[in-house]
Amino acid sequence: PNPLEPEEFPSFDVLTMGGVVDCISKTEDELLTGLRNSFSLLKPDGYFVGFFAKNFTKWIHQNTVYTIFPINEKYIEKIFPTLGLQIISMTPSIPPDYHQEYEGIFAVSAIKKAK
Repeated sequence: PNPLEPEEFPSFDVLTMGGVVDCISKTEDELLTGLRNSFSLLKPDGYFVGFFAKNFTKWIHQNTVYTIFPINEKYIEKIFPTLGLQIISMTPSIPPDYHQEYEGIFAVSAIKKAK
């Protein structure tokens, strides 16, 4: 639940993240758990600014293939409200400049709704 364990910090005003949780999650449950745990670091009314790999399906490192749960803008629009975040803006997808197993990168800014 604490992504920074063993360290303990008070909640943050801003959380930035890029290519982390989305690129290590094999299943939707892993993705949602990772995002929920990460967003728990934000104060109410705190801001998230990050980017995601669009429809990333696998990552190859030193001849090992890692399967990844693919996401896109529509998926983020659906799940962010369920995780307590309101999207402020989302960029159009920027195509990758080299061959990889994803369709591009998109950025998202959001605010954590106060309860």
